[in-house]
Amino acid sequence: MSNLNKKLSGTSPVSLSAEQIRFISGLELPNRLVLPTNSDFDTQSINPSLDVWEFKYGGNKVKFDMVCPNQFITDLLKYVCVVDFNMRAAPIRLDRFNNIKSFICDLELSSDIYFDSLENLAKSESYADSMKYYDLKRTCRHLFRMGMPQFEIQDYEKLEEVTIPSVKNAFLIYQDIENSFPSHLKRLIGKGLVEHSTEEGLAALTDAKLTDLTILGLSYATGMRSIQFDKLRGSSLRREAQNPRTNLVRYSITVPLAKQRRVNVDGAKIAIPDSIGFLLEEYMNRFNLTKDSQLFTTDKVRLGSDLNASLNRGLLFLQSDETKMAIANKELIPERYVLTDFRHNVGHTMAMSGSSAEEIAYILGHSSTVATTYYIMATPELAMVQHKALGSNPVWMNMVGLMTTGYAVDKDTWVGHTVSGMLKGKLFINIGGCTRKQAKCHLCKVRSCYGCFYFRPFKNLEPHEEVYRIFSEELFELIDVTNKSGYENSPMIHTATDARHEVKLVINRLQGGLS
Repeated sequence: MSNLNKKLSGTSPVSLSAEQIRFISGLELPNRLVLPTNSDFDTQSINPSLDVWEFKYGGNKVKFDMVCPNQFITDLLKYVCVVDFNMRAAPIRLDRFNNIKSFICDLELSSDIYFDSLENLAKSESYADSMKYYDLKRTCRHLFRMGMPQFEIQDYEKLEEVTIPSVKNAFLIYQDIENSFPSHLKRLIGKGLVEHSTEEGLAALTDAKLTDLTILGLSYATGMRSIQFDKLRGSSLRREAQNPRTNLVRYSITVPLAKQRRVNVDGAKIAIPDSIGFLLEEYMNRFNLTKDSQLFTTDKVRLGSDLNASLNRGLLFLQSDETKMAIANKELIPERYVLTDFRHNVGHTMAMSGSSAEEIAYILGHSSTVATTYYIMATPELAMVQHKALGSNPVWMNMVGLMTTGYAVDKDTWVGHTVSGMLKGKLFINIGGCTRKQAKCHLCKVRSCYGCFYFRPFKNLEPHEEVYRIFSEELFELIDVTNKSGYENSPMIHTATDARHEVKLVINRLQGGLS
C-alpha cells in the first residue's frame, strides 16, 4: 500500500486553522442543485444542504454520504461537490465522489500536502491511482480557485509542474485539460468579446464593465501573470495595419517578461484579436491613458487579487440571462477562474498549433521547458480524443447543447429578428431567430450562429442538416489542404471542428425532441 493510501485509510480528523474555519463558515450553498439531465425519469434537483444526497440518474440509484469527521469539513465537501457538479455534463460517479471525499476528509488542507500526495500517486503504475491522481488534481484546482486559506494563489502554477502518472490514458489527459479550461468557455469568451467590441457594444459598456472585459480579453489572449499586467504601459499596444475600406485592423501587444533575463529585452511581441485591441483602445481613451501610462495598478496589497476578481466579473457578464438569473436566485454557484487558468489555455493552444517547448516557455515566462513539455505531451492524441468525445457521444452533446444554444422555436410563431445568410454559394433563409440586443450583428450570418446563446433555431430539421453537410465538407477539405501543405496542426482545423460540432448539437436536440 502506498504512503498516500495508508494516509487515506486513517481515521484521524483533519485539523483546521482559525482562518480556514472562518472561510468555510462564509461559504453559501445554493438553494438547490440542478442535475444535468434530459430525462423525466431522472432526479431533476437535490437539496445540497442535506447530509445524504440521494438521486436517480441514468437508471441508477445513487447515494452520496456527505458526513465527515466534523461539521466544517462536511460543509466544505458539500461546497466542493456543488462546484464539481456544476462544471460537469453529468453527476460524478460514486467511486469518483469517494475519492474526493477521502481527499477532503483525510488530507490536511494545505497545498504542500496535496502536492506531495500528487507526486506519490504519480509514481504508481496502477490505473486506479492514476484515476485518483486526476481526481485529486481536480479537487486541488477547486480549492485554489475558491481562495481556500493555505492554498495561496501564487502557488497555483506549481500544480502544472507536478509529475504526471506514467499510465498513459488519453481521455484522462483530455479531461485534465478540460478541467483547467473547458472548450465551451473558450467559445463563450471569444464570441462575447467580439460582440462587445463593436461601436455599439463599446458605447453600452460602463467603465467598470469595460475594465473587466479588457482584463478578461488580455488574459485570454496572452496568459499574462499579474506581474506582467503591472509592467504594461500604453505603448505596449500597437496598430500594425489598418484597411480604411474594410475597417480591418491588426493589433499587436508587447508582453513584458515575467522573469528578469540576463540580457535586457522589451518582451514578447504577439498578435492579438482586433476585438481585444478595440477594447484596450477604448479603455485607454476613457481613462485618459497615454503611451507612457501604466495600464493596470491597484491601491490594495496585491494586483493579482484585483485582476482575478475583474476577470470573473467579466465572465459573469458574458453569461446568458438565464445563467445570471440562476446565480441571482442562488440556484447556481458561478464558476471561478484565475489568471493561471488562462496561461494553461495559451500553452495548450500553442502546443496544438505546433509550437516548440522553447517558444511556449518564452511566451509564458517559464525559466525552463519542464512545464511546457506537459502541454506538448498532451497534444498527439488530443484531436482524436476530442473527436470521440464531442463527435460521437449524443448524450454529452445534448448536455452541452442545453448550455450553449438557446431553445428551439416554431417559425410560424416567432416574432423578432430572423437569421439568413450564405454558405458556400447556397442561400439559407430563416433558419432561426435571434434575440441579440444590438441592432446589428457583427458575426457572419449562419456560420457563427450555432453555439451562440442568442440563436433560437427553428424546428425544421432540413436546413440544419444541410448546414452540417457543408461544414463537414469544409472541414475535410481543410484537413486535406493542411496535410498537403505540411501544416497538420493548423488551429483552423480545431475551429472548423468546433463549428461543425455546434451544428450537430442543434440537430441532436431537435431529433431528440428537445426544445
